Amino acid sequence: MPIRYLKQSIVYFDEHFRLYPLWVSPMAIKDNGGQPGFVYPFRTEEDTVDEMYVDIGAFGTPGKEDFDNAVALPLLEKFVIEHRGYQALYARTSMSREDFRMMFDHADYDLLRERLPYCRQAFERCTTRFPRKVGFRRSR
Repeated sequence: MPIRYLKQSIVYFDEHFRLYPLWVSPMAIKDNGGQPGFVYPFRTEEDTVDEMYVDIGAFGTPGKEDFDNAVALPLLEKFVIEHRGYQALYARTSMSREDFRMMFDHADYDLLRERLPYCRQAFERCTTRFPRKVGFRRSR
């Protein structure tokens, strides 16, 4: 999450999860000068670059009364997208392919898949294992 939204994020977790402690780890997403990639630093409307992000991890059982993860996770992912953050790819997700494409820039990924011979035949898309729609989890 861009560090400028740290306070709003902590308030969000408190209101929707009531889960403590939270793992809060600062990190930088460096400006790579326009090189290909899935993630980029936060840019303000004035085109100022802010490379500081914070990884917020929630581990354990939420204390919020009547907590329903099937409702809470998609809402959290929506919050992250609206604040131009990124979800760690080691985390469980309920994102649709479309939401994943909104969160992560696929322009260069798509171009590469088109340009490399046999890429589409040899490798699945990075979203192949994603649910077809929010809330659906494919069993393994």
